[in-house]
Amino acid sequence: MDEKIDEETVGIKLLSEGYMQAYIDFYYLTHPDCKTPSYIDPSPLFEKEFQLNKRTRHTLELNPANLTSLKNELVDGESFQREGEIKKCFKTYLSVAQQFEQLNDFETASYFHKRCLDVSNEFKYTEGQALAFKGLGICEEKVYNKFEAKENLETALEKAAEGNLDGIARDVSKDLVRVYQSIAVDHDQNNEPEAALDFFEKCLDMAHRVEDQAKEAECYQQIANIYENQGDMDKAIDYLNRFLEICLSKSNEQLKEQLGLAYKRLSEVESKAGNTSKAIEYLGKALKLAIEGVNKGAQADCTLGLGLLLN
Repeated sequence: MDEKIDEETVGIKLLSEGYMQAYIDFYYLTHPDCKTPSYIDPSPLFEKEFQLNKRTRHTLELNPANLTSLKNELVDGESFQREGEIKKCFKTYLSVAQQFEQLNDFETASYFHKRCLDVSNEFKYTEGQALAFKGLGICEEKVYNKFEAKENLETALEKAAEGNLDGIARDVSKDLVRVYQSIAVDHDQNNEPEAALDFFEKCLDMAHRVEDQAKEAECYQQIANIYENQGDMDKAIDYLNRFLEICLSKSNEQLKEQLGLAYKRLSEVESKAGNTSKAIEYLGKALKLAIEGVNKGAQADCTLGLGLLLN
């Protein structure tokens, strides 16, 4: 007769075999009325999206295959920790965390990322520390805790640098590009230009580090917009010229389509700065690109703008 596999049977087996931590985790994960301990506190905005059914948090399907797999992973994690097999232990708990990330259950995922961190701290496993902080940072980002995400990812980057883990450092830097930009945009929308500029500059630094020219271009535009709104046309023009340089770069064909926008924005700001001849020059280049690309809307826009400038 096949062995019965359900939550109660598996739980009893874990207890009888002496896997207390695995039993506790298994109990929380398989009882819908019990909330798994979480290391993060989702933002009110994130919770509101669930209430409005804009987001869905999936639950683990409690079929025999999943119950057996979960039980085995939890047993392996506890066994490896007892035996001092730190890398195997870390890999096991990381796998569990990633499974819950895929279910959009970032609270449970954070619980296992924290387990990864605790184990890594216990055994002074630098790579594990870096990856655990990265995992916690991503979970915080997913529940809209941007500053908590930033702090975890910055710590992950420090740990990666400490261990000369170039691949992990590069991945974390890419995450920080996204988080820094998101925080900067929030500050900009809240009319906090100085804070916005600070985070856009951080974003630029990280984007340059990972050679993400598309993000660099976005930041140059956004910084230019802030300086333009503040009336500092010289700085706005400086950053728009940097945007233009990237668009003209032969190494990034995907930004070629933004070349017309770069010329148009430079024309607008040069005009505000009183440099009419330069404004006409840039808008003429934008018009030429619009004609070559058979973009009738852009052609009409540029033609009207040139008419006003020439007048």
